Amino acid sequence: MIKRVAREELKNEKWLRSVARTSGRSYKQMRVMILEFLDTDVFHVSLENCVSFLDPLIDSWDLDISTFGMNIVLNRRFAPGHLKRFEFVEAEPDRPSGASQGSTRSLRMLP
Repeated sequence: MIKRVAREELKNEKWLRSVARTSGRSYKQMRVMILEFLDTDVFHVSLENCVSFLDPLIDSWDLDISTFGMNIVLNRRFAPGHLKRFEFVEAEPDRPSGASQGSTRSLRMLP
């Protein structure tokens, strides 16, 4: 979600300057941080990315530890869609693990 906002707003100089000002960074520093953030996968996001880039974008978040549901309230000045909710939901598999419908059908046709 945050990467989508960053990607969409990267060319918006006014947005970048506003986020930079809010986080106490220069326009150039913020632009470099966003480019680094977009180039990083979820397993390698640095603490610096989280504090300096995500902090101005997120007003608050709440984690329900019993369901692993998370409500995130975004800063209306910087991100569209004020409230986001993420949940982990247990679901039964539709078909056997690792087998697609086509490969299952092909296996049934083998002698």
